[in-house]
Amino acid sequence: MNPRRLALLLLVCFAVLGLSACDPNRQGHDMKTNATTLPLPPMRTHCIGRLLIDLPDDFEVAPLSEVELIYGLDENWRKVKVMAPRISQAQPGLETLVAQHVTELTSLFDADTPSKNKLDLQRRVDADTVLVRAHDEVAMQGYFKSIVFARKEQAVGSFAAGVYKRDKAQDIEAKLLSIAQSTRYLAEPSKAGRGTCLGPLLIDAGQDGEWFMLSFHSPKDPVLHIGVYMHSLRAKAEDGGLLDRTDRRTAEFLRPMGIKLNFFRRGKVSMAGGPGEEQAFRYEENGVEYLSFAAEVLQSSPATFAVPVINVEMKLGGQLLSGEYRGASMSEKDALALWDAIIKSIRPRPGAV
Repeated sequence: MNPRRLALLLLVCFAVLGLSACDPNRQGHDMKTNATTLPLPPMRTHCIGRLLIDLPDDFEVAPLSEVELIYGLDENWRKVKVMAPRISQAQPGLETLVAQHVTELTSLFDADTPSKNKLDLQRRVDADTVLVRAHDEVAMQGYFKSIVFARKEQAVGSFAAGVYKRDKAQDIEAKLLSIAQSTRYLAEPSKAGRGTCLGPLLIDAGQDGEWFMLSFHSPKDPVLHIGVYMHSLRAKAEDGGLLDRTDRRTAEFLRPMGIKLNFFRRGKVSMAGGPGEEQAFRYEENGVEYLSFAAEVLQSSPATFAVPVINVEMKLGGQLLSGEYRGASMSEKDALALWDAIIKSIRPRPGAV
């Protein structure tokens, strides 16, 4: 990755956040003249953690999206990573997912294991559940990594945890199986009830905290991406917020390299029922123009399940699988209209907590 691209990605990572239904004449407005705004696409409600959000009808959560469930609030806290590698018939089924994981493990040479590869155990628990244990000495000083694959109607969830040398693998795996059993398929987001959502999975497994990294994409528009990041345990704001953080990163990384962000929206916004900040800018890279949007809540009290720290970003433009770089797929005005509709739609989910 060239330095220019890395710097831009760093900026987005540090600046993830900011936009909602706001007046385009706010601070930093520098919008191009655009044609009349196109009608918004049909929207569909998605469940994100304990909240709801409306996105264009064809958007789906990406299989690499994840939530880390936190257990314990002292120095001995544990985490379980949950992913949804299958959300519909478009993704591989349970048997294929397990076979792919086992093939990957057995292809990795490890001279210190009896099998001379990374696979330690594969066990079918029932017709819809498979446990796989892998040797994992290098990763995070762990000894094993255990994953439970569980079929939940059309979806499949994976539930993973590290097993350290001080642990009994059976105890950790019993916890993973319990979490999998406490997860069900979600048909109607607005009627999900108690628990937290990852795509079509509803998890209510006694977790103490949740860290989400969600990515949504459209098969119709491969250069339009939406990311949602949530944290239920952050005790207090860790910096000056989105706008201050962006200014610092710009000064540290981008300005010395001669990279300019052209802001066309920047300021305050109402987000998920509370105050937040937003920003939107365009920039050029690889000979094409990109649009980037970000929004973030302003944290004034410790985060909770009901009121987590929330970051949302939307990017238009990117590199296709063919290697071609393609710029933003809609005008600033149309992108702003879509962005405003998305941010305004974020709301608590009834009965989630």
